[in-house]
Amino acid sequence: MTGCKKSNNSGVDSQPPVVSLTSPMNLQSFPVGQIPINATITDNDTLASLHLNIEGPDFIHYAYAGSGKTQNLTEDIPVSIKGKYTVTLEAFDKAGNHGEAKVEITVN
Repeated sequence: MTGCKKSNNSGVDSQPPVVSLTSPMNLQSFPVGQIPINATITDNDTLASLHLNIEGPDFIHYAYAGSGKTQNLTEDIPVSIKGKYTVTLEAFDKAGNHGEAKVEITVN
């Protein structure tokens, strides 16, 4: 007797992207000038978009188109106002899943 096997996999992607922010590190201090951003973003399917926000006394936003399963981000972001900032890197995949990494920094 043979039977058919049903798969529990509905084909719906529910895994969020994984965001690894390697620079800046949490609680790191920088002089006014360039803040180095280094990150690797991976997804089990396809990345759709990336958003980098630097929020504090100033607000800086960069948006990037996603492509493929892995992206490396390397940017030097100019920050000219001293203060405490939150750096957030968000990633969205084609299914709309969201992943993020967040650190706090100080600009002296």
